Amino acid sequence: MKSVAMLMAVLLTASLCTAQGQTAEKKSKHEKRKAEPGVTQEQFNQLREEMQAQIDALKQMLATRDSQLSTAQQGTAEAQSQAAAANPGLAPTAGSQPGLPGGRLSPELAANVCINNLRQMDGAKEQWALQNNKPAYTLVSVQDITPYLHSNNLPACPLGGAYTLNAVGVAPSCTVPGHALQK
Repeated sequence: MKSVAMLMAVLLTASLCTAQGQTAEKKSKHEKRKAEPGVTQEQFNQLREEMQAQIDALKQMLATRDSQLSTAQQGTAEAQSQAAAANPGLAPTAGSQPGLPGGRLSPELAANVCINNLRQMDGAKEQWALQNNKPAYTLVSVQDITPYLHSNNLPACPLGGAYTLNAVGVAPSCTVPGHALQK
């Protein structure tokens, strides 16, 4: 989602720069456009108003996406809590040391398990999007993808990291450093 937000910010900045004419080069092009025969002051003002309306629409869309992302992240956290409660053996315990005997995972194995979980979630997102004709960057909820996951449950990171599903076409992520999909 960060990449979507960054893209929206770049588009918004570009639109604002165009609308406000912040650079000298753009100002000179702007003045030439005003002076061109065939473009009246009224047409110029109308174009400026249309661009401002587009900027306002982009701001509203960005605010809506931020709200949707927040809701989706809350759902992900709830599902992870439920998964940890249903599978207590996978959740880390206070004072546990990965790599020790007794069924605990080494850091390398835990990273592999987590990355495999991320792959499964990414595949579930893509399958959901294909079956529901959803475009790239559509936000996904836990409820959307659980039917496409093993045992209809969102997996849990073996080291207790929190997963963020992200939008379709954007890899899910884990809060544990080193637990990431390579695309």
